[in-house]
Amino acid sequence: MHSLPNSAAHPARSRPYQSTRPPHCSSATCLPVCRRSTWAIIPHALQHLAKTAEHAWAAPAHINLADYHLFHGLALGSPEAPGSLTEKLHALQGLRERFGHWAGFNPATFRNKLLLIEGVIAKLEGDGLAAIRCFDQAQIAATAAGFIHEQALAHEQLAEVCIPSGLISGANLHLRVARDCFHIWGATGKVHQLETLHPFLRTQPIQETYRATHQAKLDLEAGIEAARALSEEVLLEGLIETLMGHLTQHSGADHGALLIVSGAEFQMAALAYIDDAGLHVSMDNCQKFMTQAPLSIINATMRTRKPLVLNDAQNDCPEAFRHELQARNARSVLCLPLVIQGVLIGLVYLENRLVPNLFGSQRLAMLEILASQAAVSLQTAKFYTRLAEDNQSRAQMEAELRRSRAELARSAHLQVMNELSASIAHEISQPLLGIASNAAASLRWLKRSKPDLDEAIAGLEDIRNDSERAANIVRALRSLAKQAPMQLKAMKPDELIRQVVRLTSADAAKGTVDVQTRLQAGVSVMADPVQLQQLVFNLITNALEALAGYRSDGVLRITSSVAGDRVEICVDDNGPGIAPDERERVFGAFYTTKDDGMGMGLAICSSVVQAHGGQLQALASDLGGCRISFTLPVNHS
Repeated sequence: MHSLPNSAAHPARSRPYQSTRPPHCSSATCLPVCRRSTWAIIPHALQHLAKTAEHAWAAPAHINLADYHLFHGLALGSPEAPGSLTEKLHALQGLRERFGHWAGFNPATFRNKLLLIEGVIAKLEGDGLAAIRCFDQAQIAATAAGFIHEQALAHEQLAEVCIPSGLISGANLHLRVARDCFHIWGATGKVHQLETLHPFLRTQPIQETYRATHQAKLDLEAGIEAARALSEEVLLEGLIETLMGHLTQHSGADHGALLIVSGAEFQMAALAYIDDAGLHVSMDNCQKFMTQAPLSIINATMRTRKPLVLNDAQNDCPEAFRHELQARNARSVLCLPLVIQGVLIGLVYLENRLVPNLFGSQRLAMLEILASQAAVSLQTAKFYTRLAEDNQSRAQMEAELRRSRAELARSAHLQVMNELSASIAHEISQPLLGIASNAAASLRWLKRSKPDLDEAIAGLEDIRNDSERAANIVRALRSLAKQAPMQLKAMKPDELIRQVVRLTSADAAKGTVDVQTRLQAGVSVMADPVQLQQLVFNLITNALEALAGYRSDGVLRITSSVAGDRVEICVDDNGPGIAPDERERVFGAFYTTKDDGMGMGLAICSSVVQAHGGQLQALASDLGGCRISFTLPVNHS
């Protein structure tokens, strides 16, 4: 298995290494001296590489593993490396397979390394032309990937191959390019070694153009990486810590501070400083900095809203800033405004107390990009913090609402139970009263000196009917409580009204009420017989109760007719009627116009009518009292 880390997919993350390979001269006369200087270096390097191999298992997911194999292969290609040619080629073939496998997954990172190994193999096999081709392609691939140190190694190998072939000018060119690349990489010891062994290099100036371009590219890449890190932070505390860490790291400052601006005032948000232990970011104890803060720099930046740069505050500093900055021993100073849509939301103060000219134009451009992203991220984090606070308040309100709903549901349940209890009492009381009345009448007929059996039997039949009606009412109420479906069937309302009129005839006669019927519907409807019977019974009973004690010539009229696709049934009386402002409220639960009423009769009637798809309303009657009318859909089937 040739495992390698995810970091290998990011060429810019490769850590620079100074080559342990020996330098090589530009002429044949220098080769013996060069070789004498490397006799002790290559074997010593291979000994250390062998010890490193024992611990390679500890870094299976790191780019340094690839560097180890690369330098091992380059060391094996040296003439001073111990071992036979066969042993060296066998080891190099294993390295070529390893890098070939990795290059298949990530050619940008590993192709130049593979070409370097293949060039070493060709060099040992004596194929100089193939070696030159491999090393030349390796330096091209290393340049494209941004691996400046591996570019230098490829040119150094090219010089070594060119010398035996007599290509002295080419060797000199490759040595100069190798020297320049090592210089750009920062390997000053290697540069000194090459210039010592090849004195002509001292007369060749180092090309800095690539260095500036490459450094600008690195600064831009660092700025983009930092901006991406900032864009991923949404929590204000984490964002501030990330921001100060990246700003301090990428600017080269050793002290920094972030100030949040609100209106014309500002407050410290975070401090950052670097010491021997590394970078420290603190969001506490910011008041200490405020007592020493260069307020002149901060106020000037707030006023202009432009970056303020001082290259050397100790030797060349405007008078307005000199006292504060010299007291801080600041050399390089930068104050960046954080602006979004023309609004100043913060300031970043950075300084280095040792190095002058730190904030050059290229670095400043990168930091300005970073500051722009920081402004957007800070604004977003503020919005997110506010949103989180709002969400917390909303969650608390929702919890209160849930508790209120639970309490309301409990109250509603109690109310429903109260309504159901009152409904049961109301509905059951009527057939029970009928049973008691008929039982008393039957007893009177039987206690006469000559018992009237026919009347007694008729009273007992009424008792049986009342008991059946009570049982049906209980079943209907139980179904209603269970929300069970109604037992619908086709039935003629005229016949059902006649049955109810007969059931209530005794009560009507007792109150001397003239009951009139005009039943002209003649059609059927789909209805629950028990519920519809109870509906008509309640309406008739209410009318009789309204007439009782009000007048002795009471009239009760029940009519039915067809209006379009509906049957309309009206119950009229000449009683006291219902006031216009009460005609809507009488159908509400517990609302009553009677002194001893429970307010359940018409509420139940309204529920029954609505369940059957009809309408119930209270009107003024042409008899002078009240009219209660309801409609039901005609059953066309």
